[in-house]
Amino acid sequence: MGERSVDLALATAHAADPDADLCIKEYRAEEDGGRWDALLALVERLQDRGVPIDGIGSQNHEHGPDDRAGPETFRAHVQELASIGLSARTSETDVVLDDGEPQDVQARQPVGRLAGCLEEPAATTFGTWGFTERYGSTAGVGEYPLPTGDALPWDEDMAPEKAFAALLARLRR
Repeated sequence: MGERSVDLALATAHAADPDADLCIKEYRAEEDGGRWDALLALVERLQDRGVPIDGIGSQNHEHGPDDRAGPETFRAHVQELASIGLSARTSETDVVLDDGEPQDVQARQPVGRLAGCLEEPAATTFGTWGFTERYGSTAGVGEYPLPTGDALPWDEDMAPEKAFAALLARLRR
């Protein structure tokens, strides 16, 4: 449908509710590089055309070491969005480990993102992709009962993982 379909969707949403925050939510644009650059260029074209847009949401699914953006990259992106008048939202945070990767990555990655959300005024939202491995995005599919995943703050028995403790500690600062 082309780029103008984004214009139409945002303008229609704005007409239906002028007070709604309008965001584009994208996947795998957290890292520096082509996807981020393309998303930012799209937003700037939308703004040039007067299309209503308030922010960018990132689906923060991390599926391995090559799929991890550090907290400094996140902060730089939030600041870049703020400089053009937009907010940043993080949702669906989950961290899948590769074989041999240290367990603390599952706590360090979300806490780095949460810290940026707490410390950067333009970062307005932080969320995880569910709360328990029993029903998380990394749970297996195509069989019953579903095999559990290993990427969220609580395990399949609803017991807190290291990520939960680390997120809670950061929130309590």
